Amino acid sequence: MLIETAVKEYLVEIEVRKFTRKTITSYRNNLNVFVRYCLEVAGIETMD
Repeated sequence: MLIETAVKEYLVEIEVRKFTRKTITSYRNNLNVFVRYCLEVAGIETMD
């Protein structure tokens, strides 16, 4: 599965589970930094 897809699915999951808007925003920002690192620095696109 692509890392970007996994992140999107996780963000939908926490929204469905009624996490606060602030928490979702914080998770989204942190995960975007992580995904960018994986793609640009580590060269990782998928996860098993």
